[in-house]
Amino acid sequence: MGILDRLFGKKKKKEENNKNYYLKNLKKGKEYELQIAKMLKENYNYEVNLNGLQYGKLDDGIDLIAKNSKEILLIQCKNWENSTIKVNILKEFLGNVSVYIEKNLKNEKRKIRKIFVTSNEKDYKSLKPFIDENKDIFEYRIIKYEKKF
Repeated sequence: MGILDRLFGKKKKKEENNKNYYLKNLKKGKEYELQIAKMLKENYNYEVNLNGLQYGKLDDGIDLIAKNSKEILLIQCKNWENSTIKVNILKEFLGNVSVYIEKNLKNEKRKIRKIFVTSNEKDYKSLKPFIDENKDIFEYRIIKYEKKF
């Protein structure tokens, strides 16, 4: 095997590993969305729209839209056990829900709650000042990822 074969062979293997990693994380993310949706349906009797699964990257940054007669929950799910959640991710979520409300729920009479749900416990301490500062604007919830839900 020549040097070019060895170099390109390694690059191809790295690309395959990156693709497998991406697909595995995508699957975990979708499973987490389904877990949260199931919890809301079964435990709290919400009607849940799987916005993220239905629209993918075109979900307007809102994975789940849960409704009952009193309120609407706009939820972003992040099953990021090994990745870092930073304040800019929370700010992006707040911007996304603001745009969504303006476009779709402007005249809604029910209470609208904005909820960021994650399986990641390790970043809470660094995010706590921002979460506390904005506690009247959105809710931050840590819910463990259950591989078999």
